[in-house]
Amino acid sequence: MNEKANESTEIACLLPARIVVLGQALTPVVVALRRNISRRVRPSGKQFSALDSLSHHSNIILQGLSHFSDRLKDLVKLVIRNEMATELETGRIVGRLEQALSDFADGLRESLSTVPEPGAEEPRTLIIGVYRHHLSEICDWLDELAKSIAEPLSALERRNLPVIDNVALTINLNLTTPPQMARLHELIRGFTTPAALATPVAQTVRYPRSPPRLLGVLGALAFGLKMSNGSIRRRRW
Repeated sequence: MNEKANESTEIACLLPARIVVLGQALTPVVVALRRNISRRVRPSGKQFSALDSLSHHSNIILQGLSHFSDRLKDLVKLVIRNEMATELETGRIVGRLEQALSDFADGLRESLSTVPEPGAEEPRTLIIGVYRHHLSEICDWLDELAKSIAEPLSALERRNLPVIDNVALTINLNLTTPPQMARLHELIRGFTTPAALATPVAQTVRYPRSPPRLLGVLGALAFGLKMSNGSIRRRRW
């Protein structure tokens, strides 16, 4: 049988086995990511400079968002839309997603381990905030996705949706621009005054000057579960 049931006294919710496995596999990913975001980091002795370190971590953030996007595409193509996907394949794809997020979180831990140079205290605080903003939003979405798969009826109730045929439940991924970006824009403009432009690295700080278009792409993603004839079925991304 290719479906598994989540039952209540009123209705049996049938999900494809690979989707049930997906939800189960995502739960430890969420736990690990929350731990990585919140745990304390030992100082490394490395210094955080206002220009070099901002450029370095901006690139890590861009790469982290890009890799996350790629892994989501794999998840959609190889699991969500692939009715032939096995439990082993589902676990493997989720593992790749977890690795991408772990690498992303490594950048946060690296920045936390640094000591700011004089004048770099605020840029360091801001870039750490950007890391946490993105990682927290991703974590919250994965958590909601996993919980909705595990308990679809509860997910419908949380949204005040009726448990009737063809009711749709959509879990949106909304990645927003970090609030720290406005101040980072101001700082970068200060760094790139005519006098500061004598320092080549000042022109490599790309992310704070122009938030990536990836936010718009990722913000449009949604995972849908559709209720029909007493079962919950995958709807669309």
